[in-house]
Order: sequence, then structure tokens, then C-alpha cells
Amino acid sequence: MNSVRTTQNGVRSSEHPVTFPGTAGARIALASQLLDSGELWFNLGGIEILLDPASGTLVQSTKRKLKATNLKAIALSHDHLDHSCDVNVMIVAMTEGGFHRRGTLLAPSATRHDDHVALHCARPFLDVPKEGETVG
Repeated sequence: MNSVRTTQNGVRSSEHPVTFPGTAGARIALASQLLDSGELWFNLGGIEILLDPASGTLVQSTKRKLKATNLKAIALSHDHLDHSCDVNVMIVAMTEGGFHRRGTLLAPSATRHDDHVALHCARPFLDVPKEGETVG
């Protein structure tokens, strides 16, 4: 359940600061889809961050009324398929097909080489800080 409340400063925030749209686990569970796979969706005082968008992230988050356009950042912990395979789908959804440049991709440098994880065609849609660069 993702009920929303308004805080004293008028910021709408979820009563549930962390949503688990999927809990499929490692690659075998991801491939079989016996359980929903997804990611971790954080709402920290109105700042929404997606961590490790696995297969089915857009479908599972939409079912839970989480809006990709509300995301401020997508974070990847590492490049394994069960943690990153829907990063491009979520970049496109967050930026409404690239028409509204917004958000930041927070990812280890190993995930940003060539078209390894985040495709070059999706990168112009958001900020991709260099390793060690401070994000504000």
C-alpha cells in the first residue's frame, strides 16, 4: 500500500518510505519470474529514488501507483543483470521518452563504459556524474 500524507512543510510524502515492488532475488528467480521482480523505491521526504531496477520494474511500480516521473535519481549498486536490466526503460519512463530531461543516474564507473548497462541513447536524458563528483 502506498498511502500519501502531507507533511508540515506541505511536501507530500509516502507513509512507507521504502517500497519493495518485487522480491524475486537472484538471476534464477529473475529468469523464472516465480515471484515478481523489481527494485527498491525510496521516498525520503518527497525525494524519490529508485535502486537497482530489475526486470519488470516499470510494470511493478505502476501497479503500486509509483510514478517514474517523480523520480529524482536512479541508482545502480552494480552491473549484474538482476540489478540493472531495466535501467534504460526507467530512464525513458522518468524522462517521458527523453522529452523532459530530468534526474540523475548514480552508478559505479564499471556500469558506464560503452553501452554496458546504461545505453548511450538514454544518457542525454539525465545527469550522469563522473566517479567522485558531488551531486547536489
